[in-house]
Formats: sequence, C-alpha cells, structure tokens
Amino acid sequence: MSIESIGLRVPREFGVRTSPKRMPYKKYIFVYEGEKTESLYFEGLFNAREQLGIQSLIDFIPLERLDGTRSNQREVVVKTQAFLDKILILQKSKESLEQEIISYFLGEFNLEIIKDLIEEYIHFQNLEQEIQSFVEALDELNQESKELENIISQIKGLQKMINYKPGYDEVCIILDRDFKSFKENQYDEVLEICKKKKYKLGLTNPCFEFWLLLHFDDCLSRDIETIRKNPKINKKKRYLEIELAKLENLSGYNKNRLNFDDYIDQIPLAIQREKAFCQDLEKLKNHVGSTVGCIIEELMG
Repeated sequence: MSIESIGLRVPREFGVRTSPKRMPYKKYIFVYEGEKTESLYFEGLFNAREQLGIQSLIDFIPLERLDGTRSNQREVVVKTQAFLDKILILQKSKESLEQEIISYFLGEFNLEIIKDLIEEYIHFQNLEQEIQSFVEALDELNQESKELENIISQIKGLQKMINYKPGYDEVCIILDRDFKSFKENQYDEVLEICKKKKYKLGLTNPCFEFWLLLHFDDCLSRDIETIRKNPKINKKKRYLEIELAKLENLSGYNKNRLNFDDYIDQIPLAIQREKAFCQDLEKLKNHVGSTVGCIIEELMG
C-alpha cells in the first residue's frame, strides 16, 4: 500500500518559513477534519509565528486529504495513523522506499532511469538530504511536464515527513464534535487511538466556529444548550456561523475565505476564555468546550 492510496499528503505550499535554517526542527503535523476553515486558520498561525511568539525550532506540516471530500472524524484519525505507520516502514526499508518512489512514476517515465537515480542517491545515511539530491537530479532531466511537477511535489512532501519521530514530533488532529457524524462508539475509538499513539486532539464541541467565536466573545452570557445544539438558522447556516457573521470585529465570516488577520490579536484572549469551558476530552463528548487553545498555548510556550 502506497502513501498515495491512504489518501493523505503534504500540500505543495504551506506558509512561508522566515526563521533561519537550523536542524533538527520539532515537527507539528496537523490534520483537519474540515476542508477549509481550519487549514486557513492554522496557515495564518504559521505565517504569524514570530508575532505570536511561537518557538522558532518548530516546523508546521499539514496533511491534506487527496479526495477533497468531507471525512468522518474516525476516518480522519485512522488515515492519519495509517499514513504515519507507513512513513515508519519507509524509514526502515530501502526496498519499501524505492517502491514508494517508483509508484509515483508508473506509466509516465522510463523506470530504469528512475531506478538508477534511486540507486545513486538513496543510501539510508541521511534520508532527508538524499531525497533532496534525488529531486535535484530529477530537475536536471529537463523534462518539462506538469506530471513531473506533481511527482516532484509528492516526493518533496515525502522528504518533509521522512524523518518523523514518534514521541518527539507532535501529531495534532483538529476535529468537531458533530453528533450526527461522530457516533459515541467512534468517539471512544478516536480517544483510544490518540491516547495510544500520543496524538494531540484539538476537539471542539460543537464545532470549530465556537473556538473562533471565543476570540471576540467569552460566550458566558449565551445559552449553553443553544451553543451545544448549534441549530440550523436557515438552509445553509447554523447558529454559530450566524453569530460570527454578526460581529463588527470581523470583515464578515465565510468558512471558505477566513481572514486570519481578524483573529490574530485576539488569540491570547481566546485561549483564556476557552478555560471557562470544558477541556477534558472524555467530557467533551457531551459538554461545550474545546482543546484547540491548549495546542496553540503549547506552541506559544
């Protein structure tokens, strides 16, 4: 089974690193259930790392879903586990790594040339640098094609992940407590996997919009049951989306076009306000609250 078949990958671009190159970085690998809002928020967080006081020796690596569809929460966690387990296999087996790289080229290029390049550059002494040299050799083939650009992008994503170290690097999975899609038995299974694998779970009940609302409102005077149920207000939007859109502090609210500049100055407040609500993952199954601020506070610490 290739990484591609698991359905996750490192995207082509994610933010701009401004800190000097020093190794090794501690990786914070982020996986999102939501397709747009969470990704835009954390990309903004990455780009504002210096302003927010996020440690300079941290590398943010998001994993995105290849099919672009909404996955249920359990599936997100299971796929993350499969992806990272596959990376650990590739770290230990030259044959597996060679097969993974070759799988990107099937049907498109002369595989004998690719095998020769692998033999020349991949020696399992410093895999990250060796994969970088392999990519540079691909560039020197001077075969201009969008397919080759896509393959190089995939290999660069593999390069970013190849030195993943469980127990040192952190895996952060951002989920909503959606009662319709996130069944109780699935919730328990997700907690069990995250505990066993030591993944950090940024879970919000009822949804990520509650974490966003905490940037501007302590929510203590709001009806807690209305927040928890987050009912539909019209055909397209629910209560928390509508409440965010009402705020004068925001330049409107659209979950597909989140403007992180609206939130950046309010992050310390949101972290403190979150503490007035549930932050216990067991109890978040049924209680309003979030652990997203816990993850961000750690990054800023």
